[in-house]
Amino acid sequence: MCDTDLYSIILSLNNTSKEFIESLDVTPENMVSGPVFYDEEDEEE
Repeated sequence: MCDTDLYSIILSLNNTSKEFIESLDVTPENMVSGPVFYDEEDEEE
């Protein structure tokens, strides 16, 4: 798989994620922080 294919896949995934987030009406801040348990692990480090 060449870089352009991978890039286009990432773009399409990103666009799908945006539409999905907007349909859920979730704020970008919540999506960036990710799962709560993952944040707790980061804070401990």
